[in-house]
Amino acid sequence: MLVQPKKAIGALGTLALLDPDIPGAKQLPNGEWAINRAAALLNFPTLGMKVQIPVWSNKSLADKVELLLNNLVVDQQTVTQDAEKTQRTTLFVAPGRFQSGTWDLAYRVTRFNQAPELFTPPLKLLVKLEIPAGQDTDPGQGHSNLHMEFSPPEVVQDGVDKDTAENGVDVLVVAKPVSGTNLPYPDIAVGDVIIVSWGGKLVESNPVTQAQIDDPLNNPIVIHIGKDVILAAGDSGNEGLAVSFTASGY
Repeated sequence: MLVQPKKAIGALGTLALLDPDIPGAKQLPNGEWAINRAAALLNFPTLGMKVQIPVWSNKSLADKVELLLNNLVVDQQTVTQDAEKTQRTTLFVAPGRFQSGTWDLAYRVTRFNQAPELFTPPLKLLVKLEIPAGQDTDPGQGHSNLHMEFSPPEVVQDGVDKDTAENGVDVLVVAKPVSGTNLPYPDIAVGDVIIVSWGGKLVESNPVTQAQIDDPLNNPIVIHIGKDVILAAGDSGNEGLAVSFTASGY
């Protein structure tokens, strides 16, 4: 949920329009807010992206609220029942409205027989519809465009002994050798999070940075698997310990 500081009520008593809530929105390291394909399209596939408008001061019957995307009205609702006066108003940006990029999201409230009040400045919302790593062409588990390496590399053949467990193991997300690029995976974006499963124990990376995209060789994506996780996962069976990862967009 997107939560930003509330605006103060001006000295002249103008409407206090609070920041909208967008389920699934995340704040990126640079402070911007962003949504992925799920928030834009998949969570409510017939309706689109959900936006909840907080209750405004003295909300009354016949008040109208309009949702604006790049200054165009994309949804609206009028207060018709007393129960709505103390409830948030839910509006949607319909599927098909968004393309990947930055959008201005705002809303305005019009009281009955009064001038409209605009939420300002508009919220800058970064939208990414591409799925991290792109299309998977491998059947079954795993993803055709995801590849990882280990440090120390000997753990693949020799396993994790007591000393290695004490120091931990690094999982490096790197480009596939045959990909022809240094990018760790297709459609990588700032704010992506890598989730490693080490014997069923999940460890998240820090959000991907611009430096890891621009210069991945000198700024690798590394997820450290610490002693606690290694011990919690326990000893492996005859088939070894399962280690995998997924890339999750913002």
